Amino acid sequence: MILKRHSLATKLFVAFLCTSIFVILVMMGLIGYQMRSGFSSYLLRVELQTFDDLAKSIAKAHRDEVLWLRLKEDPRRWHDLVRGSLGPRQPEDNRPSPPAFESATNGKSDPRPPKRPPQRPLQRPGPPQRPGVDPLMLGQRLALLTSAGNYWAGARLAQGSYLSRTVHAGDDAASGPVIAQLALASPSDGRSARDEQFLYQQFRALFWVCLLAVGLSALAAYLLARGLVTPIRSLVRGAQALSDGDYKTRLTGTGKDEIGQLTADFNLLAESLEAAEKAERQWMSDASHELKTPLAILKGRIEGLQDGVYETDAALLAEMHATVERLNRLVGDLNALSHLREGRLACHFQPEDVSVLLREVVDHSAGRFEEKGLALTLKLDASQRLLLVCDRGRLRQMMDNLLENARRYTDAPGVVEVTARLDEQKEALIVTIEDSAPCPDGQHIGRLFERFYRADPSRARQSGGTGLGLAICRAIVEAHDGQIEATRSELGGLLVRVTLPLDGDVIQEEVGDA
Repeated sequence: MILKRHSLATKLFVAFLCTSIFVILVMMGLIGYQMRSGFSSYLLRVELQTFDDLAKSIAKAHRDEVLWLRLKEDPRRWHDLVRGSLGPRQPEDNRPSPPAFESATNGKSDPRPPKRPPQRPLQRPGPPQRPGVDPLMLGQRLALLTSAGNYWAGARLAQGSYLSRTVHAGDDAASGPVIAQLALASPSDGRSARDEQFLYQQFRALFWVCLLAVGLSALAAYLLARGLVTPIRSLVRGAQALSDGDYKTRLTGTGKDEIGQLTADFNLLAESLEAAEKAERQWMSDASHELKTPLAILKGRIEGLQDGVYETDAALLAEMHATVERLNRLVGDLNALSHLREGRLACHFQPEDVSVLLREVVDHSAGRFEEKGLALTLKLDASQRLLLVCDRGRLRQMMDNLLENARRYTDAPGVVEVTARLDEQKEALIVTIEDSAPCPDGQHIGRLFERFYRADPSRARQSGGTGLGLAICRAIVEAHDGQIEATRSELGGLLVRVTLPLDGDVIQEEVGDA
């Protein structure tokens, strides 16, 4: 993947890499700081562990009250005790040898030789040092504190600038109650050359580790940016293809994350657009076909009149008038359906008693059903008012279309029944229209609400239908947030069930008023 300037991949790569470098630098600084302070503390702890003989001498001096007080009052006593316990030490590699054991009170050196020979040198063996020299500068670094941590003898150290070890009252200075503390501070002239060399090696290793971490972070940032951007680029190319009208475009992606879900949604959108394009082409083809037939009839009749083939009589004029009426119904249905599907149909919702509306519709249609030899009945619960927030005009239009559809396609003698009731939870109104034989085949029932769909096209045109009545019914029901479906009826024909949600507050108020 080539990272282009200002591309999303470049921005993600830079963001991930900069974040990783920042974290690595912060960790490097913290580790370096901890390494320096920890190494100094480690050296002090190691040095304190070499003061076992001094601790024993302090424990012995503590048992002598006079000597213990002299350690506090006379700095020379403390210096003598230290020199006698530790002996002369080897100087560190690059540390100068200052005059040793200056007094904490008068700054004078002690010329007296040590009382005992050295027992355990801190550094590697070397030539003996001259007496009175303090190569480790213990006079400035070592102090004796009480068990409570108060100053008793030795150098005066700043609070918190030293490490300490306890001194016990036993002969081994490791058992019995705590009687004192030995406090040791870091050398004022810094670490030795060997210590600095050791730290330098550790920091150099840490530096190379950080470089390796930065390299790995750059590789991870590159792979992560590519992994995130690749499906996004596929989505961009797919969106461009859809905008160019290629609705057959599909993306491949099986991820379970948000990008995978977005890919699946994109494919669903492409399928919907493809289906919408097919439906639009079918719509245009059906509409033009439906308009073409009556126009061709009118054209033929008019040309026959002009050529003198037909004579103007009542029958011809009635036929032409019926053809014009068919065109008017078709144009009106197309206009109503387009408004309903686009959501631009003006609806005025208000509480209505559906039982009254159904009685009006059935009474108005009863005559036409009788003329065809069909019995139209209405079944309602007289003790129950069916109150619904709806558009009365649109709901009546739906019922007229459903009843007209039943009248056209039910053979005489036959029966058409209309029922209305509340569901068991009293949350929806259910209206059913069912008729006797014949019933469409199962493959046709699921498509009855499609525009211009007819199970028997020739019969539908003979009856004057436009093929849009049931599609308009579905649009009206959806405008009321309801559902409409068709199934086989127990009477032998078709059953259409309309489910419309109720407004419980309005129903309780209306029923209470009743």
